[in-house]
Amino acid sequence: MNSELIALTFKGLRRRLKSILRSMVLVVLAFTFVTGVLLLQENMSNWQKADNKKHFGDWFVMYRSKQPRENESIKNHPYTGNVYTAKTVTSVKDRTNSSDIMIGTMSDGFISMGSIELEKGKMPDNDNEAAIDRNSLIRLGQGTDIGDNITLNDKEYTLCGIMNSYTNVWNDGKKLPGIIVTENEADNIATDETYIYAYSLQSFLDEQDYSSIAENLRKESGLRFNFTYNSNVYDYKPWGHAKVNNYIYVFIMLVGITIISYQITMYNKTRKKCPIYSKMPWS
Repeated sequence: MNSELIALTFKGLRRRLKSILRSMVLVVLAFTFVTGVLLLQENMSNWQKADNKKHFGDWFVMYRSKQPRENESIKNHPYTGNVYTAKTVTSVKDRTNSSDIMIGTMSDGFISMGSIELEKGKMPDNDNEAAIDRNSLIRLGQGTDIGDNITLNDKEYTLCGIMNSYTNVWNDGKKLPGIIVTENEADNIATDETYIYAYSLQSFLDEQDYSSIAENLRKESGLRFNFTYNSNVYDYKPWGHAKVNNYIYVFIMLVGITIISYQITMYNKTRKKCPIYSKMPWS
């Protein structure tokens, strides 16, 4: 009995081999498409996150203090990683005389973490040199190229470098030094020092509620106005995950319905063409 049933089954499969192969191809194509979309989504997410870090800086939280020491709550928090420093020492009015451009210094680690790159020129080596980010240079309204003379608070400097803009891109970027001078010159012109501490996020944290982590850090540190969270990077949601997944589920459902409908239609057509079936009383 079982051998006859198995033989009949294989006979039916051979007679419908083309239909079965077409269905298998459709199923494989559908799942290949879905897998490709999911992989593309993941790769796009990783690429966009890396691009955002390059554009907005690879720091997680940043705070500013009048004291040259770190906040212990942030420093010792298990989620914060390396700390990088910058300092503002004074400011200069922009060309409209309506807002300030900060003057100061940045550590090499701060520059590297922020992907702050020179468009042209170099960082200052001498006390009469200054490197300025592109946005601050436009706001300043003085000089356009390397070697131009720049007057800052009645003192003349040589423009030695132009950096990619960050003061108008980063969160609270205008509070960073947009004009970079040497450490020695910063000490000479210091009138109102502010120390800036930027922390990276520990690498073991992935796909977390970053904003909640940052808010807890702010509360634990007791900081209200001098604390900044890098939301441009860590609140980024590529593609809108929920919508994409819903579209994929609907697509899979439609493909499944299509395959089943196709199989039923082809089966009915085959039965109608069968000579034995056409001679039946109900045909």
